[in-house]
Amino acid sequence: IALKEAIQARFREAAFEPPTTQELLADWPAKQEKAIRQILADLDRRHELIKIDASGYMDWEAWNRILALVYAHVEAHGSLSLPDFRD
Repeated sequence: IALKEAIQARFREAAFEPPTTQELLADWPAKQEKAIRQILADLDRRHELIKIDASGYMDWEAWNRILALVYAHVEAHGSLSLPDFRD
C-alpha cells in the first residue's frame, strides 16, 4: 500500500508534467518493477490515472482539469491553437 500511495502522490504532485513510466521505475529498486507496473495498470483501471501515451500515465484529476481548460477556451474563443494549448 505504501508503494501505491507513493506513486499516486508522485502523479498528483506532478499534475500537468507527469513522470514517464521509465522515470518512475528509476526511482525504485529494479525488483519493484513488476509491482509498479501492476499498480499503474490498476490505477488506470480505477480511473485514478489515465494512460496518455506509450511512455506513461497522468493523474485522472489533472487530465480532467486540462479538458475543462480546453473546453472553456474553445467555448470562449471558438478554437484552440497549439501555442495556446501549451500556454
